[in-house]
Amino acid sequence: ACLLGAGLAHEGCAQVPKAETPPSRSPSRSRSSGRAQSPSEQTLSEPTESVGEPPKPAPPAPQPPRLRSEFPHGQTARKADVAIIEKVLELYMNENVTNLAAGYAFWGPPKPVLEEGAKLLASGDPELNTYGDGRGLPELREKLKLKLANENKITGREVMVTAGANQAFVNVVNALIDKGDRVAVFTPYYFSHQIALQLAGADVQVAPCDEDLEPDLSILEEIIDVSKKQGKPVKMVVLTTPSNPTGVVAPGECIELLTEICRKAGAWLVCDETYEYFTYGDAEHVSPNAQDGVINIYSFSKAYGMAGWRVGYMAYPKHLHDDLLKVQDTIITHPTVLAQKLALKALESGREWVRERIKELEKTREIIWDCVDPMCIIEPKGAFYFFVPIPSCITQDMVVAMLAERHKILVAPGTSFGMNHHIRISYGSLSPEAAVIVGKRLMEGMHEICKAGLTLTFDTLCSHPASNGRDGTWGPPLMPEDELRKRELEAQRQMSQVQDGTLHVEDQ
Repeated sequence: ACLLGAGLAHEGCAQVPKAETPPSRSPSRSRSSGRAQSPSEQTLSEPTESVGEPPKPAPPAPQPPRLRSEFPHGQTARKADVAIIEKVLELYMNENVTNLAAGYAFWGPPKPVLEEGAKLLASGDPELNTYGDGRGLPELREKLKLKLANENKITGREVMVTAGANQAFVNVVNALIDKGDRVAVFTPYYFSHQIALQLAGADVQVAPCDEDLEPDLSILEEIIDVSKKQGKPVKMVVLTTPSNPTGVVAPGECIELLTEICRKAGAWLVCDETYEYFTYGDAEHVSPNAQDGVINIYSFSKAYGMAGWRVGYMAYPKHLHDDLLKVQDTIITHPTVLAQKLALKALESGREWVRERIKELEKTREIIWDCVDPMCIIEPKGAFYFFVPIPSCITQDMVVAMLAERHKILVAPGTSFGMNHHIRISYGSLSPEAAVIVGKRLMEGMHEICKAGLTLTFDTLCSHPASNGRDGTWGPPLMPEDELRKRELEAQRQMSQVQDGTLHVEDQ
């Protein structure tokens, strides 16, 4: 049985024909047709029969070699969460699928950056081939300190250049967190932060966001108080703003209060500000700032279209320098000299260059928002993500499979960010022109998800053993017959609205 052709079963659902899968789908092939098989089909066998002969049992499907070893594995890494983007890419990505699971910008670096790179490589500059300063090139660090002072109002801090913002966070965790230390994160969180903390053996406590998907500071304070009474004080609080995965920008007053809460608790506040330039409308990004107790993390990946060059940086109190340098020197020594020189060149283009690109991205944002608006309650004003709720009767794996196989769109499941019944849609990789094309498929997918949710919810109600005997069992009704009939009519009305695209939030 299939749910909407995605190869996913649900009791009470009718069979729906599968969409054809392009030949490049997978190396696994159907013996009868030669077409590629979907992940959901690859566990099925297709025996062949000869006319007039009894059917022969299908030979056992070939099994991949079992990757085992007599040598022990580390249990910490094995128990950590899955690298979800790589997993969904492995399962569903091919040349016909649009990747809205990974987060990156549709533009590349500024033209002067590319010209500088070609010039440096042609020159054979010997500095490119030798070790540099572990903290980062001195001229780049000085330029970053000026940027921090002018744009983020951060002064008196040390700066370290890292291989992207993720490595900066790993450096911080390794320098500050010991096994069993308690760390508070807000859900939904950025999955790479969660995995880094798991690898360090941290005791992670989650503080749900409020109904506006902003950090719920009252719950954080409860976690801090309870942890103190238990003799396990919170050592670090992690925040991402603008948020990945929700796109919500934490208000300035929230940032100030959070900074004060952490100061009183003696807990480090680590803030990932990778999307600092990605704000829309009247939203304004504010950096947490204090002479001690706060670490700010930034990246060139999104703003300057340099994700593949792997350059990020962090601002931290000077007394942490020796510990952070031990981690930096051990893990990576320093980012490549070439990448650092190109990051220095990118800073010459500056914030104005980035904001011009974001103006184009706003067009994409409007197109994709129109596709998900009927299912969303909060319209975020930052980053380039929409965190879309889905009907609770449909699993996220079902939705990810359906969108990939039927509508050729890849998204990330919400469980990887610590929240069920959501998917993350990343629109940053789409130009406005591409968004028009992809948006049509996404709109169809959203309508199908909503319709499936309404259908399954209604089927569950009507198949209850004590409802109205439709499953062959009669018993006391759960509700009066006229009330049940009203619900039937309401469900029919909503499904017709889904089909013509007029379903509104309140109708859900």
